[in-house]
Amino acid sequence: MKGVLFSTLIFLLAFNVQSQDIIEKLYDYSEQEYVRDIVKCDDGGYFILGASYMGNWRAIFLKIDNNGDVLFYKMLTQFYPSKMIKNNNGYYAVGYIANPSNGFPIGQLVCLNESGNVLWTKEYPYTYYSYLTDIVRLDSGDLLIIKELSLTEQDYELMRSDSLGNNKWIKDTYGNNDIIINTNNEIVLTGNEFQDLPEPQFDDTNWPTLEKFDFEGTKILKADYPYMNWGSSISSGYDGNNYYMATDNHDYELCKLDNNGDTIWTRNYDNNYSIHSFCNVDGDLMLATGSFGSKLFILSFSTNGDSLNLFVKDNYQKQSGTKLFIDNDSVVLIGNVGYDNSSKVDMCFLKMPLNYLITGIKEKTSNDNFSLSLFPNPFSTQFTLENLPENKQMELVLMNTFGQIAYRKALLGGQPQQRITFNQALASGLYILKIYSDKKLLFTQKVVKQ
Repeated sequence: MKGVLFSTLIFLLAFNVQSQDIIEKLYDYSEQEYVRDIVKCDDGGYFILGASYMGNWRAIFLKIDNNGDVLFYKMLTQFYPSKMIKNNNGYYAVGYIANPSNGFPIGQLVCLNESGNVLWTKEYPYTYYSYLTDIVRLDSGDLLIIKELSLTEQDYELMRSDSLGNNKWIKDTYGNNDIIINTNNEIVLTGNEFQDLPEPQFDDTNWPTLEKFDFEGTKILKADYPYMNWGSSISSGYDGNNYYMATDNHDYELCKLDNNGDTIWTRNYDNNYSIHSFCNVDGDLMLATGSFGSKLFILSFSTNGDSLNLFVKDNYQKQSGTKLFIDNDSVVLIGNVGYDNSSKVDMCFLKMPLNYLITGIKEKTSNDNFSLSLFPNPFSTQFTLENLPENKQMELVLMNTFGQIAYRKALLGGQPQQRITFNQALASGLYILKIYSDKKLLFTQKVVKQ
C-alpha cells in the first residue's frame, strides 16, 4: 500500500532549561572516538560502547554512574563494535575484527563480565567479509544476531544462537538494522532490497523492506516499498502495535507501518535530517534523535504523525545523536561532538528531564490529576482558564514555535477562574501555553491566536 506524502510543520525549540537540571558529559580518550551504543545497568548507571581510532580500531567499554561520571573504562584492541546488550551476568557486544591474513573484517561476538573484562569471544568468518551489526537476547537466553556478508552488496543473514554463540539456525534476510521483537513474539527487521538490472538500462532499483520471522526462522512476511525508490532504511522503532521506519529518501524520511507492513503515513522534513534512533515514551508519544545539519536534535511526535516538534542542541560546532531511551522520567541520549577545522571527535552523554522537551502532545507535569481547562481555543483577544488550584501562586507563559517567550503573566492565587486579555499586539499563530508553580510545570496545551 502506497503511503500519502505530507509536508509537515516542525517547531524549533529553544534550549531554555535550568543548567543544573541538565547532565552533559564529554569523553575524550583519543583523537577520534565514536559512540556506538548504551545499556542501562542494574545499579542505576550505564555502560557506553564506543569505538576509538588510533591507527587501528579499538572498542571502548565505558562504565558511568547515573550522573555520567566515569567509574572505569576498558579497551579491546583490533575490535570495531556495533551494538551491546545486557545478559544475566554481564554484557554481549558484536562487531568485527580484522583478518590478520588479508585485513578483511571477521564478525565477532564478545562476552564481558560486569567489570568490563572479556570472558570469551567467538568469530563468524565468511569467504571475504563478515560484520555483526545487531544483537538481541531472547527470554530463553538465546541470541539473535545480524551478520553482514558484503561491503558492496546488500547481503545479510539472521542467526539464532545459544548463549555461547553456537548457531541453531541461519536465514537469509534483507534486514540490516534494529531487530524488533513484537508483542506476538515475532522477529521484525527493516532493511533494503537492491536489484542490479542488466546494462545498458541504467535503471537499477533500491527500496526499503520489512520482514517478519518466527522464532524457528520461518519467514512470515516480506513487505516492499518500491515507491520509496533509492531509499534505504536507516533505523526503525515500535510502539507496541505499529512500526516506524526512517529512510534516507528525503521524500519519505519517516514512515509508519501497520502489523502487515502496509503504510499508514509518511512524512518528509528538511533534507539535512537523519534519524538514527527511536524510542516509545508511552502509547501516544515517540521520540527520535539524529543529526540536523551539524546539530543534534530530538524529535517528538504523536503516533498519528501529528504535532511534530524539534529540539535542537548546537553548543558545539558539530553534533549528532546516536541513541536515546527513557529512564524513569528522564531522556538519556548518547552521541558525538566534533570541532571545526579539526578531525577530533568525542563521545557525549546527555540526560535531561522528559518534561523539558516541549512536545505539545503529552508533557509530564507535577500533578497528573490537574484538570485545568481553557476556552475558547482558537481565541481572538482573550481566553478563560477554569479549575485553577486555589492554593498556588502561578505563572502563565506563552511560547511561540521558535521557543521564544511571547507573553507571560502572574496568575492570582485563590481565583479558580481567570480571564486572560491581550491588550498588547500578539501575532496570529500557534503557541505553547504553560502554567508553572514553584518552577514546576502544572499544565501545557497548544493554543491558536486568530
